[in-house]
This record gives sequence, C-alpha cells and structure tokens, in this order.
Amino acid sequence: LVTGEQKLLVESAADARYVTSGHVVYARMGTLFAQPFDMTRLAVTGKPVGVVEDVMQDVNSPFTIGNSGTAQFSVASNGALAYLPGGTAPEGDYITVWVDRTGVDTAVGIPSRSVAGRPRMSPDGRLIALPALEGIGIFDLARQSFQILTSSAWGSPAVRSAPERRFVTWHPDGERVAFTGADDDLYWMRADGSGEAERLTTSHPNARSSPQIQVPTSWSH
Repeated sequence: LVTGEQKLLVESAADARYVTSGHVVYARMGTLFAQPFDMTRLAVTGKPVGVVEDVMQDVNSPFTIGNSGTAQFSVASNGALAYLPGGTAPEGDYITVWVDRTGVDTAVGIPSRSVAGRPRMSPDGRLIALPALEGIGIFDLARQSFQILTSSAWGSPAVRSAPERRFVTWHPDGERVAFTGADDDLYWMRADGSGEAERLTTSHPNARSSPQIQVPTSWSH
C-alpha cells in the first residue's frame, strides 16, 4: 500500500487470502489450493497442494455476466474451513443454426461446442469461424468438416473462460482471422492452421494494471 508495487504470486488463481498456518489459500477451477507463503518476503515458498475439490466458484460460466472468480469459502483464525460445494458452472453446449426470414431455424452441422458463440462467415461464404474455449473453430460448409485452430496467443481454456474475451473476425482476403489474445491485444493467423499467430497490437505497459480488451470487429477493404 505504501509503494504501490505489485507482484504476481500465482497464475490462473482467484479469490486468494492468507491464513494463519502460513499459507496463501486460493481457488482454481473449483478446487481449493494451499501454498506456503513467506510474510517477510511476500512470496510463495513451496508447491501448491489441493485441499478441497468441488468448491463453488464463479468461473466457466457460459454467460457474459459472471466469471468473477469468486469462490464460496472462508477460513477461521483457528484453521476451520467453511465452504459451499458445487464446483464451477456446468458445461453448456452451443449449437449453431441458420435462421430464415420466417424465424425457422435449422442446424448448420457444426459440432456443438462448450461455451462458444459469435460465429463469423468468411468473405466468400464458404467457411464459418467460431470462437470456443479450446481455440478458433473453422467449419467448411461444403465439406461439412470442422477443425480447431490453436495458438499460445489464444490462451488455455482456463484463461479463456470469460466469453467477453473471445472475438474473431475475417480478414477481407478470407485467408486469415484476427482475434483477441489472452493478453487482450490483437493477433491474426492463417485460417488453414498453418503457421503461428502474429501480434498486431501492443498495449501500453502502464495499462496492464487496468487492461482494456481490444476487440476486432471489422477490416477495411
């Protein structure tokens, strides 16, 4: 509080607190972990150990509202633990459909994906890009084939659990898709899956304390 210095202790963790046993306790995808913590150096000193599974935690929600990371547990000064069971939000499947002018919907044929949405048609109308937790899905309408494009820039499913972080748009040439990376900057990659993603933007380093998600919505011709 005096210097304003920030230090990363644990990645992909949420709702941490210090307990008198000398540990920092936190939640990760519905599991409660404890990790030794040095109060003098303000650093973790050992490996994390899973304490309790199936702790109710607000992650993995298929909806934009949610995914706060909040876990329903509390630790008393004498070490007693109270928590609500329930784990993370249940997996949900999104099914992509065509809707005609009369409101009748027909399944496109894309395999149902867990927490996926915002499908985007390629400029030539042959392909559909579908952001999902695992990566960017590419569906070929003529061949009825589906593949997932993966990239380190996209991030792991655990990192990508917030739906508002998943945006994809086609480049006008129809050969590349642009997307929001796990670091909230913009990237693009080839839609055929060849090659690694390339960075398009770099946020100002001072913005990291309060990052703003960059969303690709459209390209000029």
